Amino acid sequence: MNPPIRGRKILFVSEFFYPHWTGIAKTFLRYAQWYASEGALVKVLTSRYSQKLKPQEMVGEIEIFRSKCLLHISRTYYSLHMLWDFTKVARDVDVVIINSPCSNILFVTLLARCLQKKVVIYHQGDLKLPRKTGNVLLHVGIEKIFDFLTITAMSLAHQVATYTKDYAEQSRVMKHFPQKCVASMPPFQNDTIEQEADGLFLQKLNELRTKYSLVGFAGRFVEEKGFDILLKALPEIVQSCPDVCFLFAGETDIAYENFFEMNQQLLECQKEHVHMLGLLSGEELNAFYKALSVYVVSSRSDCFPVTQIEAVKAGVPSVCTDIPGARALVLSSGFGEIVTPENPQELATAILRVVQNRESYDSHYDKAMNFLNTFENVRID
Repeated sequence: MNPPIRGRKILFVSEFFYPHWTGIAKTFLRYAQWYASEGALVKVLTSRYSQKLKPQEMVGEIEIFRSKCLLHISRTYYSLHMLWDFTKVARDVDVVIINSPCSNILFVTLLARCLQKKVVIYHQGDLKLPRKTGNVLLHVGIEKIFDFLTITAMSLAHQVATYTKDYAEQSRVMKHFPQKCVASMPPFQNDTIEQEADGLFLQKLNELRTKYSLVGFAGRFVEEKGFDILLKALPEIVQSCPDVCFLFAGETDIAYENFFEMNQQLLECQKEHVHMLGLLSGEELNAFYKALSVYVVSSRSDCFPVTQIEAVKAGVPSVCTDIPGARALVLSSGFGEIVTPENPQELATAILRVVQNRESYDSHYDKAMNFLNTFENVRID
């Protein structure tokens, strides 16, 4: 049984945090909000990745400190200044929870141990850089450095957590510490900072919903997410079921990876059946999920996509590739279908099966929600 939360002082350390709106940032925001709602004093130390952001501010009950960034490496905004800020912010806290991947993970862990703080690392996925774009040798080298720093940090941490046991057992870095690992699903029952939906967007979505069975996919348009595999599956799906339409919610302008540009021809061939909605948040994102017949996770690797959690909460089954972590929800609940990675034909067949037999999957919704509600606090005794 976990010790009381009220009155504890917790510092979250994350390279990205609100208002950055990736899955990694969303998950940490929800954890921070949950602990604050339970009476903990919560601080967050993160990078000031945009000069438009304030160096320090309160967001609800959470005090956020943002450190100046030194340079931009791939998807990381590295902040050497964060280490100096950490020594000041962490002095009066009980527990330090580090969001991984984190370029400063080893140095923050060492500083926290020197300050005699409890250290928890919440790991949201091994670093997996693209193989189809950029310098492959450089990417492999960066991954090796990441592994060394993260494994060493985890050896010093008091506890290591991630979404599922399935991913922990397969992770390049977590598999070395089975005795420290805990499966901890984020407390997604809590609302985050919501934004109102645009009326024209809702009107467009409702029009599409009345004409088509909507298939959704979302996230950063990068190689890891495998959206090219889904695009290759589209012709077979549309041929068998012409009233299917695909909706993409997410960013396509990715500074560190030109995968979207590489797949322009695939998109152009399917432009009549794919609607690009852009980056959504708040009520627009909720409306997007609720309009879907099925949600697709075509990833090549994915610790556990936050978008899949959001889709399930909206009552939408998912078709997911058979990869560690992401597959766990469907395997546990039956709320969707599992397919072989890198297999457009099998992906198409599974999507059609769910679209055409949607009601048969709805009976598994409660099992899926039970899976998501297996939230276990990090140990802060």
